[in-house]
Amino acid sequence: MKRIILLSIIAVMLISITACGDYKKSNEFVIESVTTDINNTPVEVITIENTLYESDTFKIEIEQPANTHEIIKFGGYDWLVLDKRDDKALILSENVIEHRKFHETWSDITWEDCDLRAYLNNDFYNGFNDEDKTRIIETRVINNGNPWVDYISENNTDDYIFLLNIEEVVKYFGDSGQLINKQPGNDVLKENLGTIKGLSDNERYINDQYNSNRIAYDIDGYTSWWYLRSPAFSIITAVVDNDGYIEIIGNSVNLNTDWGGVRPAVWVVLGF
Repeated sequence: MKRIILLSIIAVMLISITACGDYKKSNEFVIESVTTDINNTPVEVITIENTLYESDTFKIEIEQPANTHEIIKFGGYDWLVLDKRDDKALILSENVIEHRKFHETWSDITWEDCDLRAYLNNDFYNGFNDEDKTRIIETRVINNGNPWVDYISENNTDDYIFLLNIEEVVKYFGDSGQLINKQPGNDVLKENLGTIKGLSDNERYINDQYNSNRIAYDIDGYTSWWYLRSPAFSIITAVVDNDGYIEIIGNSVNLNTDWGGVRPAVWVVLGF
């Protein structure tokens, strides 16, 4: 009887909260039916929105991830399970699988047009066998620029394989609040447009208690910095450095002496 009464009270509370104001759902997960150009067969496309639940009167915080992630094997690699939705999972390579340039030329470039995206969704994707490919889900990737740098606008992309962005790294590896609380004024950034020389460490990095969660190793066991898909200034893209700092202002898209680490992310159907 007490349980029935408690459930009734909770139901009334939920109705009351809903009535307080309009809110938008966080981490929206939509599977759309689209068609291929070749066989006109339905293909699942996942859309992920990274926003908080909000209203005029309340805010529901997203639950923070655990500091450790389940590890699974897929396609010959070890992967961290970052998120699960029913029988689907977002996975990220546990290690840096290789070193490559983000783009082959020195130019203003975003994830949509960079050479690394083309490589991951062609050569790398085609390295999976047919069975593994049936488990890989084409994903509507939301490219919302850089939260600290209002410089380059982006278009969303449809990818089999992609890189994480700044917000996703914070969400899945730990959020100390610095992404919002440490954001320098845009006037400071504009004064140093195209260069990081005039910016202090405090204006370039997220450096917090979750650094160790973000450190990655290459196949030889050495720590390696790794690319994110978030743009920064001009020929610079955001990265996670060797010490696990998130370099919001980033690194060059084309370094001849120190190519960036690649940690692919992919949504897959579970069951393997």
